[in-house]
Amino acid sequence: MWSLNLVAHKLQKDYNLAKTPGLL
Repeated sequence: MWSLNLVAHKLQKDYNLAKTPGLL
């Protein structure tokens, strides 16, 4: 369960970064 939570958090983080590349 913990791994799934970490993966979901990483996916959301990557998605947010992909949506707003300017913040990088």
